[in-house]
Amino acid sequence: MQIIKQGYENAVKLIKKKKLDTLAEYRLSLYSYPYTENGRYVIGSCLTGQVFELTETEWNAVNELRHSPRSYAYLEEKGLVELAKERYIVETDYDDVERYLEVIKIIKMTSLGKKGLKSYIIFPTTGCNARCVYCYEKGYAVKNMSIETADRLVDYICETKSDDFVKLNWFGGEP
Repeated sequence: MQIIKQGYENAVKLIKKKKLDTLAEYRLSLYSYPYTENGRYVIGSCLTGQVFELTETEWNAVNELRHSPRSYAYLEEKGLVELAKERYIVETDYDDVERYLEVIKIIKMTSLGKKGLKSYIIFPTTGCNARCVYCYEKGYAVKNMSIETADRLVDYICETKSDDFVKLNWFGGEP
């Protein structure tokens, strides 16, 4: 496993976990997205912008976590402890969304003189009609963003956006 793209420094510092619970069960974070690119196995974080390249063994182990939680011993055995420390893999009771909101709040409060966020990643649907052979979402249930969630998203962007410009990144399915 090696890092191939550094993330947003502040987010990485706030998210990284120093000590892991060896008795907990672990799952893939909602903000982690494993994918293949040019024959390479990669996992990225929508939360930090960081990207790791994985070995085939690590890739297979990450895919197992997508289907069912695993023990800390499994993470050690498969070489995934670093991904758990970087919060790509989290305890099953970890509240990804709450932590995201905390990180955004802290970054906003500590952004000396900088007001608001300039970039958002929006994931409106897992549904897609492209049928790409390399797609890692094959076999997953299609989920769509509800109107209520879309309304809350617009409110959130209005409350947290930068004064000068906003960049919207669309992810997943056919937005």
